[in-house]
Amino acid sequence: MRKAAIILDRDGTLIADGAEREHEKPEDIPLLPGVRAACEVLRACGFILLGATNQACVGRGESTWHRQGAVCDALARQLGLDGWRICPHTPEDGCRCRKPGDGMMHALADTHDLDLARCWMVGDAETDVVAGRAAGMRTALLAVEPCYTTADYVFGDLLEFALFVARARIDCRPGARGF
Repeated sequence: MRKAAIILDRDGTLIADGAEREHEKPEDIPLLPGVRAACEVLRACGFILLGATNQACVGRGESTWHRQGAVCDALARQLGLDGWRICPHTPEDGCRCRKPGDGMMHALADTHDLDLARCWMVGDAETDVVAGRAAGMRTALLAVEPCYTTADYVFGDLLEFALFVARARIDCRPGARGF
């Protein structure tokens, strides 16, 4: 049976926007509050945890592929993530992998044998939501301020999302629509 996963954006979801530029060592980049606990809850629910991040800074020459990979690897070690996809392209490149395109979602599905209809895309921007929807996933937007979104759900942070998912899974009975 194909697997269910939570695919997480990086900047603004796991770490603060700009935090990567403020720390020389990737392992020193602080997580946003509740992120570690959220990942533990989601893993306990049986989800594979993956990351998908746009890093146009590589395409613009402001950072390197090696640096961005090291940041993602450090986060994977800290949080027990099972894999990452990084899009190094700028918006002008028009690639399919860059969110809001769904290329990274499909690449992760192929690599990890995912059933995208049973997966979630979680991020802090509408581009994350659009990418998840295009891939046929459930979507959650993390937003502290009210905003327009096409997301299925909106949460204040990743831990709020994880607790919602955990409560919904507990109530899943045979024949009931669950995750």
